[in-house]
Amino acid sequence: MFLIRLHASPSRESPDHGRIGGAYINCWIVAGSLEEATERARHDVQSFGWRPDSVEHAVQITRPECVSDRAREMYDQAMIDQEVFDCHTYPIERFHRTRSAVRRVVGIAPGGCAV
Repeated sequence: MFLIRLHASPSRESPDHGRIGGAYINCWIVAGSLEEATERARHDVQSFGWRPDSVEHAVQITRPECVSDRAREMYDQAMIDQEVFDCHTYPIERFHRTRSAVRRVVGIAPGGCAV
């Protein structure tokens, strides 16, 4: 299991364009390698009408490393479905603020995988 956190923005074709500033998307992916998981995460987020801007965090993860109930829930569901996408959006007016401020808005711990 891999946890890939992408920062993404709605593409011009997305119904979210002009409504949502962006998102941090935790992609829980069952894959054979980190590279495969990252590529699948980018591809799938793009297929949702979003533009993956950057990979913020990418690690192999085991269930005991999931410290919150939410993280364990995402992990367990990904083991069933092979992938789970957990989106944390933020409004347009906060798009240009610092990365740490945006992280506080969406509730993602800097450098961690808590969700």
